[in-house]
Amino acid sequence: MSTTHHSPDELAAAHAHTEAELPNQARRPKRLKSEVTVAIQTWATRIKSSRQSLLNVQLSQRGKLRPAYTYLLKELETSGNTFNTREDILDSIIQRMIEEKIVIPDHPSIANEWRRKLLCWYENLSETEKRNIPRFGNTISSKASLYQVDGMKNLKQARANFSIVEQTFQEILLDLTNLGVINADYKNCKERAAEAGQKKQEATPKDSITKALSKLRLVGLSKFEDLAEDSGRPFSKLLHMFAAASMKSKSSSGQQNYSDAFRQMSMHLTEVGFEGGEDPREYVTAHYLTRLRKYLVDQMESGTLTSNYANGVLSAVRSMLKRTVKI
Repeated sequence: MSTTHHSPDELAAAHAHTEAELPNQARRPKRLKSEVTVAIQTWATRIKSSRQSLLNVQLSQRGKLRPAYTYLLKELETSGNTFNTREDILDSIIQRMIEEKIVIPDHPSIANEWRRKLLCWYENLSETEKRNIPRFGNTISSKASLYQVDGMKNLKQARANFSIVEQTFQEILLDLTNLGVINADYKNCKERAAEAGQKKQEATPKDSITKALSKLRLVGLSKFEDLAEDSGRPFSKLLHMFAAASMKSKSSSGQQNYSDAFRQMSMHLTEVGFEGGEDPREYVTAHYLTRLRKYLVDQMESGTLTSNYANGVLSAVRSMLKRTVKI
């Protein structure tokens, strides 16, 4: 039997050759750019094929209206550069979502993401489940239903800060009303009772709110920590902010505007889900005045408020916000 002898150099070369081959055998073959584009296009076509698929497209929390980065990473299992260079495909998905009215152009991406989440939750309910949605008064009991849904914990702030979120919530309430889940007549009765109570309060200039506001005018306010809190009165810190803003008003009627404004703002905040014990910075935000204005316009159109009264309220709230910026 003959034995073949190899020099050390030959053995080292053979060993290096074997090592070089192993990674190549384990590595996935690199796809051509055209193949990647076709794969993403096929995925996008599937997403656009049904409203249900579109409802599941998570949107970015910041920046332009587009699918969320983390969502795309999970769906496409590829790097960010891969879909960043194919924005036309992603834009076609957003366009389809616009056509389906899942998202509304000219609203922030984060606001549209809240709209999408609400619609996705509601449209995935069966009719039986819709009829069994927990209710409080004549609206959805968010604490007993929506707050239990993943990603919905901050819904009340979203409703207060983004008009499109509040609009979406009202669209759902309207559908529930059409289904007979929410009684429209009962709601109207409640509104009439609230209007009667408000007129009574307006007819009594020295009501409890006005008296409390007068006392708070004597409490200095230069920084946020100075805000007085009354556990027995919802939104007591907000009332102190109105009291501070009212200092430039010397007449009793002018001061009454500030207590009226506090009352209306409290009613609006309660309607969108606040309870009165929250940190004021949760609802006193850059766009809050726009939300309140829409609420007052709705009240005027229903005949609950007069235009003069609503204008006085809006003026007092604007003054309060300017004063609040200083603290």
